[in-house]
Amino acid sequence: PAGQSMANWSNMFAATMLSRQPGVTLQQLVSRQQEDAVKDCSMPPAATAPSYFTDGGLPAVAQGIACGRNKATGQGEMTVIKTVLGNSAVFQVQRAYRLPPVATSADLHLPPGADTEMAKRLQYSFVCSVQSPSPRCQ
Repeated sequence: PAGQSMANWSNMFAATMLSRQPGVTLQQLVSRQQEDAVKDCSMPPAATAPSYFTDGGLPAVAQGIACGRNKATGQGEMTVIKTVLGNSAVFQVQRAYRLPPVATSADLHLPPGADTEMAKRLQYSFVCSVQSPSPRCQ
C-alpha cells in the first residue's frame, strides 16, 4: 500500500524466486520456515499444518504462521506462505499482516475479510514457464 516500504509496512504481498538447491524437498523448506519463525518471534509461534498439493503440475505447500510479538518490530505478524518447487528454482509468495502484539501467538486475529483475501491472492499466484501450454499462463 501507498506510504509503506519493506521496512515499514502493515500489510504486504511479496513474491520471491530462489535458486533451488539439489535434492531440497518441500518438507525441508517448511522446516526452515518454522525454524525462522521460532528465531524471529519472542514467544512460540502458532502455525497451521502444512497443506501439500500440486500447482500447475509442480509440487507445492501452503502454511500459515502467526507470531504474537516479532523480536525486531515488537508487533504481531500473521503470514500465509505458498511455496512451489520448480525444476531449477523455488518460488514463494507471502501475504502478511502486522498487527498489535498479543499475549500468545494463538491470540492473533486478522482484520475482517483478510483471510478470504489472503486465500484468493495465493490461489491466483502461480508459476508459469514461457514453454507452458497451460491456459492460465496465456
